[in-house]
Amino acid sequence: YQVVAGTLGGTSSESTVATVTTPANAAALPTAGMRLRLRADAGVQTDGYGNVSEWSDQSGIGNNAIQTDAGSRPTLIPAAMNGFPIVRFQNKQLLLSNVMAGATAGEVFVVLRAANTVAPGVPYFNGYSLWRFSAENAPTGSGGFFPDTGGNIIEDFGRSSPVSFVNPSSPIDQPVLYNVVSSATEWTARLNAVVAYTTSSNTVGFRSAPVLGASQGFYSSGFQGDIAEIIIYDHSLMESERRSVVGYLTKKYALLISLPTPPTTPTNFAGVALSSTKVALSWGGSSNQNYNVERSLDGITWQAIANLNGNTSYTDTGLIAATPYSYRVKAVNDGGDTGFVGPVTAV
Repeated sequence: YQVVAGTLGGTSSESTVATVTTPANAAALPTAGMRLRLRADAGVQTDGYGNVSEWSDQSGIGNNAIQTDAGSRPTLIPAAMNGFPIVRFQNKQLLLSNVMAGATAGEVFVVLRAANTVAPGVPYFNGYSLWRFSAENAPTGSGGFFPDTGGNIIEDFGRSSPVSFVNPSSPIDQPVLYNVVSSATEWTARLNAVVAYTTSSNTVGFRSAPVLGASQGFYSSGFQGDIAEIIIYDHSLMESERRSVVGYLTKKYALLISLPTPPTTPTNFAGVALSSTKVALSWGGSSNQNYNVERSLDGITWQAIANLNGNTSYTDTGLIAATPYSYRVKAVNDGGDTGFVGPVTAV
């Protein structure tokens, strides 16, 4: 880019050239089943002191986080994590509605930075509590420390009893991605995409009045740290979906997570009508990446019909006889996407 200044008296010479390279396309963020999305760069309302009175849910459901008590509000800090704002919790809380009502499973992603150790000289604290998302019947003070006094993490997101685990490698006083899955057959916690704890034994449950930054009463202090973004789903994601969320958050906040190189472009894309209602599609490509397939009747409006994990072929069924259909495909992974190849048309 160059810029020229102009007045009635004439124009200046061109400025020096500024060159900007746009980043690769990020994999699409899954939206199905999203119950909560809080971003510090969108929908944050503050009072006259810069403290957060409401953090609006960007999922479209309206599960806003609020705090009517001015003395209990966390603080919005601009440009604090890779140029993006964060919400700073220093024993402050935000209250949520029944985010997980009716859910039988859940998965949470949160980008945060926390105190690495619990301050000495506080006699009754077991640790700093990140949130209350445990089952309704979980006893107060039973878990949810990030970290506890021993530097461990104790977590009970979506379960009735807490588990304790050691941080595998990621320093939590630096920006980190914390991910927890709770289902009837799995409970897994990850830090920067590395499994820190997993078990197949789990009783799923979520409380009706969750809290961000909550203390466990007499047993702990509230969270001491920063939150940039939280995303919660009402189910356990497929691995390809999880990689998409990890890729999006890693790129946005420059997290220390190794992402794959961008995918390779599909080759030799072809479509063959197998019958009056069935079309077989095929292409060349790696089995270590995902493929999105779309269909169109007019070449303008496209409909997603398949999200494939490593498969390089797809059969489209239930079609209308004697109708031309156009198809396109692109490869996707955490490193981005290739853009669509095609279209090919089959009748």
